[in-house]
Amino acid sequence: MRAAARLERRGCLRTAAAAVLGWPALLIAGPASASRDVVSDRQARSRAWFTETRLIDQDGRAHAMYSDLLAPRTVLISTLFVGCSSACPLIVQRLDHTRQALGERFGADIWFLSITVDPLHDDPPALKRFAQRFGVDRPGWRFLTGEPTDVSTVLQRLGLWSAQPDDHATTLIAGKARAARWAKLRPDLSPQALALHLTRLLEAS
Repeated sequence: MRAAARLERRGCLRTAAAAVLGWPALLIAGPASASRDVVSDRQARSRAWFTETRLIDQDGRAHAMYSDLLAPRTVLISTLFVGCSSACPLIVQRLDHTRQALGERFGADIWFLSITVDPLHDDPPALKRFAQRFGVDRPGWRFLTGEPTDVSTVLQRLGLWSAQPDDHATTLIAGKARAARWAKLRPDLSPQALALHLTRLLEAS
């Protein structure tokens, strides 16, 4: 990765970012008030798209991608790898400031999911040490790894897969899976702007 200058400066795309990311139309937000059948169908299709692939967090706990990580809450998703010495630490620090701006909503209604792009080297203990080094080893912030094929599956569905860790995307993905609302966010947005995006997603129906 080419240091902080590589932080992507493409504009923030709300909702319709699903199309940009290659996600199916079902993930583009629908009407504010939907019938129970429509909501149920939306959730079933979201589960099928994101899959129940299992990832392992920094504490060695397994999580199903859709049911455990996406469905229960609003999330902010980023990618990183432990060996990164350029953009990754900068993004982690910005996200930590965002966490502080969210206050009590973080860890309850809003989680951060940081997924390694180097699962061959980044096992749970390595991710634990990384999180502790930056003071972000917190219950609402999951640093995730897994079998390489599982990590690849998840990142491809998110539009964040890269075959080379150094070339991984720095784009942030904010979403509320149950409402089928997603946004592609620049990593250089201010913590206050990121917190505002997440709060709006949290309130979306």
